Order: sequence, then C-alpha cells, then structure tokens
Amino acid sequence: MLRWLVSAFFLALPIGTTIGVLLGIQAINRANGKPPPFTGGEDTGGLPGLGPLRGKDTVVMKCDVSEGIASRTKDGLEFSLTANPWGWKQGEPGNICLMANLNGNRTYATKWSAPAFNVTWQYPRASGTNNVHAFPNAKVMNKKFPVQAGSVKKLDFDVSWHLSLKNDSLTEVTGADVTTNAINANVAVDMFLDTDSTKAGKPESASHEVMVWFANFGTDTFPIGKASVADKGLKTKTLNGTDFYLYYGQNQVTKQKVLSWVASKPTNTFKGSLRPLLDEIFASNNADYPTKTDYLGYFAFGQEAYSSTKNVTFSVPELSVDLETS
Repeated sequence: MLRWLVSAFFLALPIGTTIGVLLGIQAINRANGKPPPFTGGEDTGGLPGLGPLRGKDTVVMKCDVSEGIASRTKDGLEFSLTANPWGWKQGEPGNICLMANLNGNRTYATKWSAPAFNVTWQYPRASGTNNVHAFPNAKVMNKKFPVQAGSVKKLDFDVSWHLSLKNDSLTEVTGADVTTNAINANVAVDMFLDTDSTKAGKPESASHEVMVWFANFGTDTFPIGKASVADKGLKTKTLNGTDFYLYYGQNQVTKQKVLSWVASKPTNTFKGSLRPLLDEIFASNNADYPTKTDYLGYFAFGQEAYSSTKNVTFSVPELSVDLETS
C-alpha cells in the first residue's frame, strides 16, 4: 500500500523534478555506502522507486511548501530542512522539491551532523528588488538560541555540497552550463542578529543579516553592497586557503543591514571555524554592524535559488555545525 501511495504522490509532481531529486538521493546514498531510496536495502543499480520500502531508514520529500522536515536526532543537534519557496506563489511558474535521508536509528556521522539532503528546482528569471524565489536550507534548531554573539566560543562548520544538471547530482555545473541555462544561485550560510533577543530568531524582524557565501553562479547573483564585478569588498579574510570578501549594504525590501562574506571562488568543501569572520565584523567597531552583545538567533545553510531554465540539483551529502557557547 505504501508503495502505491508514494507512486501516486510522485505522479502529481513535475516528472523531471521528481526523478532528478530521487536520482540525486541515490547518488548521495551510493557515495556513503547506502542503498538507493525505496529499494528495500539492496542496491540493484537501477532507478530508485523499485521494490517495497523496508527497514527504518526513510526518505522524506516536500515540494513547493515551507513546511520543514525535522531530523529528530536521538542525542545530537536538531535540524529543520525546508524547501522554503518564500519568493514564489502558488500558480506562478517554477517548482522546487527537497528530499532528505533520515536514518532510522536517528544518529548521523557526528552529534552535530544534519541528514543528507538535496533540492531540485527550476524558476524563471525575475526582475525588480526581489529576484530570489527560494532559500532551501538546513536550519540549526539549537535549544540555546538566541545567544549573545560574544558568547559563541566555537563555531566549527563542515560541509560538502554539489550543484549539478546531471541525474547523478555529483557532476558539477560548468561555466558553460551556467550561461546556457541562465543559472543564478548562491550557496551560503545565513545568520540573523538583533539587540532584541525576541527578534533575533526571526529573519523578517532581525536588524542584521550576516551571510557567508561559498559560491555564486550567474550574472544576477550579487551580494548586497557589491558595486561591480571587480569590487573586492571592504575587507578580505583568508580561511582554509580561500579569500572571503566582505560587502555591506541595506536590503531595500526589509530595511535590514546586510553583511556578506563572499568566497573568491566556488568552495565545495569547507572544514573549519566561521568564528574569525564574525570576529572581524565585531572588531570593526562600526555603528552599522552587529556587535558582540547582539543576539544570534538564526543559523542556516542552503542555497538562494534565483533562476534556471533547466532543473538544477543542489545536494549536500555532508553538513555539521558545532556551535558552543561559554
């Protein structure tokens, strides 16, 4: 019965998106020595969706909704994974599907790890002040939030991600792919802060947004405050061999003050601390920047999906966030 329900659900979705997401999960599973979804624990090498669902590991999919998928870890950091199509409305062109691998034993690589997930999406190019359709992401559900930024003594961030037009989801897009398919997107950590602890956890209310971009694709994907292609920002900070440039400006829609550290080149793998980037901001003593006494209430990693004329898949086989306070 479950198999038929799953099949009926898939028939209601855009075929290209559904198959793309499933094959992306299959690639992630194989990379981690696990069977494809819905195969009953056997890697037959065929398309996912064959055979009855057995065992306790599950694959959960959400399409075109902001409803989150909870990681529900046994003894570790909780995450909420969501497609988050906040800049899109029902009936408008485009679609997005997020699929997450949830382990039956409710444990992952480390106590700070998120489930493997991927997102397949396609949206037309938009004009105006808001050209972002969605921010699919894994949000940290830290029970200590909000916390004063100065009390964060450890912010270790490990991630491996891919952006692909291929069904295996591990074949990276090329510059030609980006141009031909008008792909506009970034890959970023998103944080929100405010002097008011009740506002710090609300992206729509917080006074400051701090982002760390690990990649940006396309001609429309500029951080707020970047004046030109050649603009290398206000400051440069090198982490793990990659230069990050700092940009500052105001979001004209939300009126929030936005600071963005942008990698000089696509950084698909990062293992290290993000704390130096926050410290650099605090040390500036700029009245327009957040301070150590402000509250950090939101931390998420994902992709801002602007546009693509073809289905594109963002996959995250590895993600962990070790955030500790004093």
